[in-house]
Amino acid sequence: MPETMSAAFDAAVDSLRRAGWMIVIGGEQEPDSGSMLAVNGDLDAAFDPSGDLTVPLELRWRGVAADAQVAFAAQDLILVVPLDEEEGTATVLPQGTPERDLQVVLRSLADLRSRGYVAEAALAYTATDAWQAARSRGDGSKVVFWTTQAHEDAFDEDTDLVGELALQWAGDADEIASVLAATDLNVQVPGSADEVFYLTPNYVED
Repeated sequence: MPETMSAAFDAAVDSLRRAGWMIVIGGEQEPDSGSMLAVNGDLDAAFDPSGDLTVPLELRWRGVAADAQVAFAAQDLILVVPLDEEEGTATVLPQGTPERDLQVVLRSLADLRSRGYVAEAALAYTATDAWQAARSRGDGSKVVFWTTQAHEDAFDEDTDLVGELALQWAGDADEIASVLAATDLNVQVPGSADEVFYLTPNYVED
């Protein structure tokens, strides 16, 4: 994990660039089509000399919002973006913002990857496409992921879990359950290999 928020921001942007997003800095011309992330203000002024983000940082974006949320949360940053839109304004929240559920769950996926799993968030829009992508990265025997569709249904624009998040899986259910339990979210363990894991919020609505 990068040591500063500035480095984390750069890493998140680089991950989107590798995924095919166009990154626009300053007064550069925004492309007319395709996935895009644009910083229109003074990026350097947003970060203090220690690399902390001192004010909310607004970005222009176009593409799959879930992918952008995941890219930033993977670097322990919070990107507030409407998941039901395809373009608009997103905001990176500054230093001192309380942790969100997506950050916590992504750490559990990182733990699973260290144990040999293909473990990814918003891997593809449908389960069929996501399984195909997962099997292209391994033999399919140790897999945990959720789909873009599941992400859009389960998370809010602030990256908190507000519904049931279905996780497809293959491997050791007890091991996966143990790792997911560290999130302090509610974990519904499948009764068989044909069922999915569910993560749900740990609060009770009135």
